[in-house]
Amino acid sequence: MSAPPGEAVLGDAFYHDYRKVQVVNVFGYGLLLIASLSIIVHLRRTRSTAYLGDMEAAKKVLLPAFEPLLWILAAVAFGYSSFYLGAAVASYSGPLSSPVYAEALYMPRQFNSYLVVAYLSQPSLSLPSMHRALAIAVVLAAGAPLIALVAVALETDSHVRYILLTIYRSFMVLGFLYRFVYPGSRANRRAWRIFLSFVLVYYASFFSQTYMFYKDFSTEGTFFLFTTSFWYVLAPFAIWQLLKADTEHWRGVGRQAILQHPTTKVHEVVSAQGLHVLLEVHQRDVIDFAHLKIDDKIGVGATSDVYKGLLRSSTRVAVKVYTPNEISEATIAEFSQETALCAALKHPNIVAFYGMCVAPPAICLVSELCECSLDALLTQPRPAYTDPLLAQVTLMLDAARAVAYLHSFSPPFLHRDLKPANFLLDTNHVLKLTDFGESRSLSTRAMTIKGTIEYMAPEVIEGKQGVATYTHVADVYSLAITLWDILHPGREKYPVGRQNPLKIFEMVLDGQRPPLDHELHPLLRDVLESAWCSQPEYRPSAVAIVQALEQVQEELCGIVAQNLLRVIKCLGPRLAATGAELTHCLIQNEYAFTVAEATRLGNALMDAGLLHHETHERAFEDSATTTYFFHEQAIELSQPCVLLSKDKSNDGGDSNYNADLLEAGCRCRQHAQGHVPQTKTKWYQRPRKDVRTKVNALTVHLLNDLAEDDALHKVSDTTSLSG
Repeated sequence: MSAPPGEAVLGDAFYHDYRKVQVVNVFGYGLLLIASLSIIVHLRRTRSTAYLGDMEAAKKVLLPAFEPLLWILAAVAFGYSSFYLGAAVASYSGPLSSPVYAEALYMPRQFNSYLVVAYLSQPSLSLPSMHRALAIAVVLAAGAPLIALVAVALETDSHVRYILLTIYRSFMVLGFLYRFVYPGSRANRRAWRIFLSFVLVYYASFFSQTYMFYKDFSTEGTFFLFTTSFWYVLAPFAIWQLLKADTEHWRGVGRQAILQHPTTKVHEVVSAQGLHVLLEVHQRDVIDFAHLKIDDKIGVGATSDVYKGLLRSSTRVAVKVYTPNEISEATIAEFSQETALCAALKHPNIVAFYGMCVAPPAICLVSELCECSLDALLTQPRPAYTDPLLAQVTLMLDAARAVAYLHSFSPPFLHRDLKPANFLLDTNHVLKLTDFGESRSLSTRAMTIKGTIEYMAPEVIEGKQGVATYTHVADVYSLAITLWDILHPGREKYPVGRQNPLKIFEMVLDGQRPPLDHELHPLLRDVLESAWCSQPEYRPSAVAIVQALEQVQEELCGIVAQNLLRVIKCLGPRLAATGAELTHCLIQNEYAFTVAEATRLGNALMDAGLLHHETHERAFEDSATTTYFFHEQAIELSQPCVLLSKDKSNDGGDSNYNADLLEAGCRCRQHAQGHVPQTKTKWYQRPRKDVRTKVNALTVHLLNDLAEDDALHKVSDTTSLSG
């Protein structure tokens, strides 16, 4: 029997045996389909368990970025298993003697191998990486059928066709051998070599199969055809091992990057005395992607988006998601500075930071979930407060305390982008500072210009070629403008220079500042005018601003406390009330309109020393079981006329009642500010060592080096504007 040009002659025995091969292929592709779908289902189920904090479940979870790969493998397996199943049921063999048809049957297995290797050879797990790997796999897998098609069309001799196909596949095998000898940087050597050993054994059997059919040894060729089909049943196991190893690789990259210093320079103090402490602390700042669930988008930025999330199925968090074009160790290392800084900053007026999560194709910074930004709050209609200034002063005090904390480091940290949009309001109406992406340690005064136009200090505006020389008082200027925003919500700072940055620059350098209300509290006027002074050396420190605002808060709270005490006394001869009763009174008298606002004012009263918890162990809370009492002497001393006499007197007298209470064991003010006092250990207990008490200084040293190196690269010659 003669065959058409380009087609081989196959005997009846081969067609009989081929029915069995079809069954084996149904089993092999079906197993790959079941394995791929099972892994996807398993991932989603274990991911939901891992959200609860189950460490064992977390270890079993693959990266979510692998799901597209698994779906592609499942789709290929479904298509060919369905084809072989239908062919076996219908006793259909197809034109097996056609080389093009035969190559089309071989293509899916080779495609799967190319796809897995190409995807895991990419430097990242981004969507473009998946597209590149898919394109590479399609081109390489289609190469053999195209060669066969061209050879048949040109009626090329079967010997030439066999040689061409063998040469083509040999180049593919050389690629696999190269990867076997030099495994990729991802996953690990063992997993790579297990998978590549599987692929190389497959090709050895496949080469033997094609050679036997080329020599017309049908019996031996059929044997190797069975061997190849049976061997490919192990594909799911080999792929799983490689994906699992790559998942562990990315987990390790997250931990490694946060510990790495982007340069080779490490401060001597850190490397000699405390590097082990830094490593121990920052290992805790890497969140396993299996413990983080990302929900709805709540904000969009220039380089990132913000989502609501759930950490370990219990903590509502905000997830700042960066999706760079490529995610590699170098990319992740770029985020380590902000992560290390956020981890080192622990203060009630700094947004709580939970850690960094590497979940390709994204890098996530996980922090406390707040209600809204100060910017959004100031654009809302203002309620008719009985004392609107008190609500404003509490916000101002929170903002000033956050900046004072940043500047308390040695050397100070500069935020460099203070503005209402970077202050967030939490569920208890406490203002917290966030977004430390532009923060720098003041180890050198020369820095690149960062900030928002209306909040930039004159010395920053005068910077040349994108570089300015300034100190921490540049933050004080930005803070002053932010405080003005709180006192004048919705007002234009520079109406004449609207939409004209250059005009605003000219006005600021000319000494013009936002207008102040004539009835503004004199002390607040002094604070703003001194804080935005054109001469940096004459600006007060953030600590001095905090002290001034505390004095204003004490005065305003004294009036509120006196009114509340009068209401409480009307209910009976007592000085105490529950948190729920005080909350009701504050809302009833329109000092607050929500429980959160009332809670914040209650803490302000405690912060001023006018209200105390019955055992001095808790902050203010809306509770019917927690009792608070008023300090009558402190309320009398806080009245405006008494405060004035206190300012004129230097003998101290009763003005030190807060210090006296502290000496007596009162920690109400600390609790009200959000600080949790350390518990005293028993005499027989060994003091517990908290490594986090050491980490701030160590992190500062590392970040100092970063700032110095950054400045050395960017600054050639600058002139200092301030001493």
